[in-house]
Amino acid sequence: MSKRELRQLNQSASVEVNSPRMLRTRRNTAPSSASKEHQDTVFSIPELQTNILVFLIQEDLKALMLTCRAWSKFCVPALYKRISLMRHSHTRHYPNIEKYGSHVRHLRLDSTNVQDTLPLVVNTPHLRQLELLRSKLTSSQLDTVLSSVSTEVSHFRAQLISRSSHHSRAPWFREPMFHSVAHLRNLRSLHWASVGMTIHVDEILRVLQACPQLASLNFGMVHVAYIDGNDSIADLDEHCIDPPGPLEPIPDTDLDALYSGRQLQELVLNGTLITDESLLRLLGIDLEPVDDDRAEKQRRIHALVRLDVYSHIPTYKSGARILQECGRLEVLKLRTSKLATLGLFQGDASWPSAPLIKELRLDIKGPTLDSIYYYHHQRALDEGIPVFSAKELYQIWSRLQAMVSLQLLEISGYPVDFAMVENMSFAKQLESASVKLTFRVPNEQMESEKLVLAARAEEWMARNPEGWSYSFDESFMFAGPKLELTYRKN
Repeated sequence: MSKRELRQLNQSASVEVNSPRMLRTRRNTAPSSASKEHQDTVFSIPELQTNILVFLIQEDLKALMLTCRAWSKFCVPALYKRISLMRHSHTRHYPNIEKYGSHVRHLRLDSTNVQDTLPLVVNTPHLRQLELLRSKLTSSQLDTVLSSVSTEVSHFRAQLISRSSHHSRAPWFREPMFHSVAHLRNLRSLHWASVGMTIHVDEILRVLQACPQLASLNFGMVHVAYIDGNDSIADLDEHCIDPPGPLEPIPDTDLDALYSGRQLQELVLNGTLITDESLLRLLGIDLEPVDDDRAEKQRRIHALVRLDVYSHIPTYKSGARILQECGRLEVLKLRTSKLATLGLFQGDASWPSAPLIKELRLDIKGPTLDSIYYYHHQRALDEGIPVFSAKELYQIWSRLQAMVSLQLLEISGYPVDFAMVENMSFAKQLESASVKLTFRVPNEQMESEKLVLAARAEEWMARNPEGWSYSFDESFMFAGPKLELTYRKN
């Protein structure tokens, strides 16, 4: 081949390589290679995808989902995992709930009616957590909704707006709604709040029968009633909306089977009106001690770990029986009730759970519970605020001394004294101890009393190892001005 022919061949090849067609091919090839490398480093590592998506809000997830098919595939489950709707204001964000409902795990509905609620629960077959807030569903509507919910639901929260405003003749009313919870067979946690609603304790027990995995009960602003075999339920149904007919108590044989398999680990009563008998029946504990064999059996099967009472309970007796029978308690909160009166700490009955308790919050009531001590500080000063004697304080402290695993202690009330937390050497794991009490001096002497207490705290600090600090917090409660002294481990 001549030199001329070779030169013409090279020029032809150069033109072909740099032609627009070849340039387009090269441009398309380079991004394709980079895209594959991007996929190899992001989409092939699930942990990396999770770390990216967890920091994105709903709007960002939707924007990222529209960038490409690969990101859309990973964003859709995250976008639909938790849905929160209020009336119709946010429904436009989830136009394809029928298509993507299988990704929904947490559904939170605020002020929605049955027409909005039912299609959502029907199209979310793998729902795990359901919240109905400020709901006005009737008894039959709630039963329809819960019977249509996925059997995989393990957490249910209901905040119901009652129809008691139409029944002003009674402060408490009964509407047969609670029994619908029995549809949720795999329920593990239940939070039920409805101002003014009365629930019979046997209705709760029947739900526990139907939901054997139910481990946490939280009631807010309800009345838990108990009527034994000698009473009539007519009084309870007198103010019942849509009366359900006679309510039959659970037979003793069914109760024995229920208590033997109970795994109730947490009970929270917030603003709940409940009697000693109702509370103990709910927990399967007799009001009076029984023979040793049966008591030992109850301690063996009782799984209660956390008891939080911020409610009205008439006496301390149920609290004492719970501490005697529940051997696994780790968190005990007795506030604004009569459970934590001096009688709770008296007697020689053992508290099996005392060595296990890690958190203790007590609002200790004094020997007099007149309302003047809650609303009129000066009048209480004039008439004399009842306080515990040294012997009575020692009885309380002796009970505390058995709580060797204590990590957090909070004590408040008129009759208590700062001395209750000044000797906590028995609790080696203690991180915080505080006492909140009402000033027992007139207003003009409060500043001088604070100086005395501060000097007392400094003396305590000097006697104890380094690593602790103290603080004062002043507040004004119903009972008058309060001062809280807290010791904390740094």
